[in-house]
Amino acid sequence: MRVLDKIDARLVENEPKERRTPTGHWPSSASARFTEDEWREIRLAFKCVVTPDPSGDVLVGECLRAQWLKHTAQTPSNENDPGGILKMKMGGLSEELVFGLAQKETAVAREVAYKIEIDGLEFLVSGRMDGLEIDSDGSIVPWEMKSTYSYSATQVKKFGPKDTWILQHCWNIKGAAVLFPGHDMKRCKFVVLARDSLYRHEIDVVIDWDIVDLVCERCVNRWVHLEAALDSGLMPPPEYRHEGSKGDWTHWKCRYSATNKSKDGYCPYRSMCQEFEAKGIRLEARAEEMADAVGT
Repeated sequence: MRVLDKIDARLVENEPKERRTPTGHWPSSASARFTEDEWREIRLAFKCVVTPDPSGDVLVGECLRAQWLKHTAQTPSNENDPGGILKMKMGGLSEELVFGLAQKETAVAREVAYKIEIDGLEFLVSGRMDGLEIDSDGSIVPWEMKSTYSYSATQVKKFGPKDTWILQHCWNIKGAAVLFPGHDMKRCKFVVLARDSLYRHEIDVVIDWDIVDLVCERCVNRWVHLEAALDSGLMPPPEYRHEGSKGDWTHWKCRYSATNKSKDGYCPYRSMCQEFEAKGIRLEARAEEMADAVGT
């Protein structure tokens, strides 16, 4: 057996197999709807280049169905392959390297966890900011660090942080405020690292608290709907199904091709979700019926 085959087998073997029901809402899985004008203002506040958006509401973040499937501990139909697992590990190692160097130059703590209780939500918002820096003036600066590829990193430099990063970092800012009430917090930052070339880019943002409050409020609205769906046992519809520019299921978040893996999207439930729809398993589907519906 080739050594790379052994490594791949070990990578897959060490991945967690047990699916546990989440007991909190994760900022990394947050989603929100905004009007076109609201989203333009949010992107401007985070130093993004604003391009024309589709008219009407803008959906940012993870589909409610994907979140529902996670919360009901469904086994993903599209697990990470060994290459994907290795990329994540390489990204983690590169982040450790950069943080280790940064800690020699500035006061920054890594992986600072927080929990936020929100009126109207059963679950706590449970997050972890990548870094928390003490600035020269004594104020605190939340970090969000992202490892990606050279092309993506240069696109971020050109156009600004990705949409989902903004949602996640707004919760990091809220989390820092909860951990350090009354402490001065003027700025936040994104640190972007290309794991293939080690190209680095840093984006400093002056915090607009009205924008942060708006983003978090809209995320909470979505989590309220998610909790209602969990209480009823009713699975939400696939929100990105009709969003693709070339027709159904062509949006990058949910497209799936059994014969061409390069066309796969990012959702770990994408082929399962399409099978639900093909069999007419939609809002009426309950968690206990789903295994039979897909023949597993």
